[in-house]
Amino acid sequence: MSNRKSTKAPVRAASKKPKKDADLLQVEPLGPYGEALDAIGQPVHVVDRDLRILFFNEAFRRWNQSLGLGEDPTGERLADAFPFLSDGVFDEYRQVFENGEVLVTQERVHLAGREIATETRKIPLRSDDGVERVLTIISDITAHRQREEDLRRSEERFRVFMETVNDGINICHYDPETGKRRLLFCNERYVEMSGHTREELFAADDVNELTVSHWSTEERDRQVERMEKGLPFSGLCSWKRPDGKENYYHWSAVLVKVGEKQQLFGVDRDVTEQRKAEKALRESEERFRLLVDGAFDGINICEFDPQEGKRRLLFCNDRFVEMSGYTREELLACENLNDLAPARMTPEELEEQDRCIANGEHFTGRASWLRPDGKENVYEYSAVPVKVGETYHFLGFDRDVTEQVKQQQALRASEERFRLLVDTAFDGINIVEVDPQTRKRRLIFCNDRYVEMSGRTRQELESADDIRPFSRPHISEAAVKDNWQHIVNAEPFRGFSSWVRPDGRENVFEFSAVSVKVGDKYHVMGVDRDITEQKQAEEALRESEERFRLLVETAFDGINICQYDRETGKTKLVFCNDRYVEMSGYSREELFAADDLARPNDTHAAFNR
Repeated sequence: MSNRKSTKAPVRAASKKPKKDADLLQVEPLGPYGEALDAIGQPVHVVDRDLRILFFNEAFRRWNQSLGLGEDPTGERLADAFPFLSDGVFDEYRQVFENGEVLVTQERVHLAGREIATETRKIPLRSDDGVERVLTIISDITAHRQREEDLRRSEERFRVFMETVNDGINICHYDPETGKRRLLFCNERYVEMSGHTREELFAADDVNELTVSHWSTEERDRQVERMEKGLPFSGLCSWKRPDGKENYYHWSAVLVKVGEKQQLFGVDRDVTEQRKAEKALRESEERFRLLVDGAFDGINICEFDPQEGKRRLLFCNDRFVEMSGYTREELLACENLNDLAPARMTPEELEEQDRCIANGEHFTGRASWLRPDGKENVYEYSAVPVKVGETYHFLGFDRDVTEQVKQQQALRASEERFRLLVDTAFDGINIVEVDPQTRKRRLIFCNDRYVEMSGRTRQELESADDIRPFSRPHISEAAVKDNWQHIVNAEPFRGFSSWVRPDGRENVFEFSAVSVKVGDKYHVMGVDRDITEQKQAEEALRESEERFRLLVETAFDGINICQYDRETGKTKLVFCNDRYVEMSGYSREELFAADDLARPNDTHAAFNR
């Protein structure tokens, strides 16, 4: 029996197969239905009960050819023509022959180096004797399946992105008349940042009611204008969290028209920690500024040329300028500060300093300014080299020791002890938090010198709920109240105290401090100068006890040095500071012109007050 011919594709005659196969094909031709099936754009073939191929259309022939399966499988069994088919497929055909019901299945096969996905519709063709043939329509759904797989993967990537992204992603319905936003979609991060439940967020009539905007009127108008133009716009907000926790977020959004409605697509980034860090940085900078401005020492940063040994000033505080005797402009314009302040050190000390600089180690020394006014100014410096890129910088602290040097010259008997006092007179710098309700003081920062003076470990100081029991003030109750008022008013104050050291050693220090209010508490920045050795030296110098006592008691007030004539008993002023002149009520010329400060007479009676 031969297959019919088609106008689109000639149907192969069964006689072209081996005769034994042709003799088995005893099914009548499809007649006019063959042409209709041949015109279908999908691959179609017909099999008999032995699962031999009786008919196939042009689309089936082209499909077979594209898969490298040959053009004419007429008369072949399905298992021979398509060896890649599983036994389950043949069972499906037998099922259709048995129950006479249409069966639709989908398969995946690997053929010609690629995966092919098909949807097969097996349709029974009945005769009086039952189902004689099964017409199979094959739909290549590879591209459709691939699109489904791509969509699934895309959705999975989107889901993973939404679940793991650190930003709050949300879509809101926007009402241009009222400005209300109603949540339509959000990820878990958005819910977490808000502090509300997902149900509360979706039930809210206006999400804006749950947040606070942090922008000026001008900025708001500018961003609204961008929104209305369909441009991305942004701002800063914070959530009104039910738990009261602070949560700031920076958001960016775009307005999109969906049908007749408008929707806002937004991305919210949590900047709470960033704002806290910025606030802490500002407070730290303010504390540092107050510390630098109120420091006893000249603080400076210099750029250092290791090849030529030159120092060029980059930054300094007012005390540094004051000590130098030059203007700030002159100092900043100077090519080498070493020319203005030669070192007062031995060759061995300078060699050790060079070694420290080369190794990036902390170093100390002594120098003096060549002041334009000719006044002597000796200072001790403590510095550390820091490499910034390819440039070396020195961070230095210069302490004016001019008066101390003069005191050493005047007090020759105590020269060694006084020298040691000056060498170790580095200050203890500290910041304490003061509770206005309890007046307790909790240490939040201190340098190593402060720890050393206290006689305690840093852990003991920082873990203490109140450091007041660790020291004993040397001021009256009235002065204590005055100091508290200075703290409240953010006014500088000073005084004397001593550490209650665990080892029982005495440690007396003079402090200078100023406060700044941080939240509902006060932060007090203090500079403590150790005057213990100064006190001890005072007792040891019995011959100059009165003179040294006055010097110590007025160390930050009126300072003076007098020359005593043993033969006449006269006392003549040799040196004094401006505070001494101010306190005396006389001019500097009158004081230095006095023949004898200790002689009571009409001219100088006030000197013995």
